[in-house]
Amino acid sequence: PRVSSSKPNPDQPLGVATSDASPEEEKERLVAEVRRLVARLPAGFGAVQQEFEKDDDSNHHMDFISAAANLRARCYGIAEVERLQAKLIAGRIIPAIAT
Repeated sequence: PRVSSSKPNPDQPLGVATSDASPEEEKERLVAEVRRLVARLPAGFGAVQQEFEKDDDSNHHMDFISAAANLRARCYGIAEVERLQAKLIAGRIIPAIAT
C-alpha cells in the first residue's frame, strides 16, 4: 500500500532548527550525540555483514531495497514501483554487475 503525502508549501516555513554554532562546533555536538547513543546500545551489539539475496523473503532485503528506492523516487518526483517490480529490477542488476 502506498501512503499519500501532501506537497510542501513554499510559503510555509519548514521549521528546520538553525544554530549560530560554527561548523566545527556543530560537528563536535553531533559526534558527542552519536557517542551518547552508542553508549546506550546493549553490550555486544553490532552489525553483521550479509550476502544480498533477493529471493529469500525472510531476510527482508527486498523490503528495504523497495522502500529505499520508493523514498528516493518520491524525493525526485519520479514513478514509484511495487515490491515485485523492484525485485525484477534487482534481478537484472546483480548479473549485470557480475559480468
